[in-house]
Amino acid sequence: MYALCNPRVIDLRTSANQGIFRLQSAVCQHFRQFLLSEGFTEIHSPKLIGTASEGGADVFKVEYFGREAYLAQSPQLYKQVRGSTHTPARRGAVLAVIMAITPLTSN
Repeated sequence: MYALCNPRVIDLRTSANQGIFRLQSAVCQHFRQFLLSEGFTEIHSPKLIGTASEGGADVFKVEYFGREAYLAQSPQLYKQVRGSTHTPARRGAVLAVIMAITPLTSN
């Protein structure tokens, strides 16, 4: 894994990785089209929030233009608010703090 991360900008240009990106794009496009045809409303929840949303959980704290901000861990609140009038659909990353020892963190 470490060997792939070092020249990663070059590795991402290989035909194998470009094929993976095209496949991911096609899957996401078909997934989105299916959900929209079933009456779902696509929502885009914020990725940075001003307060920690998960009580007692570890959160990703970052500095954002000189102020503290947190990476949103779950879009659940936004799905519930939007879900009161529509069936929401959201795709994307859900972030969690998980301590792990990997070749990149073991130093």
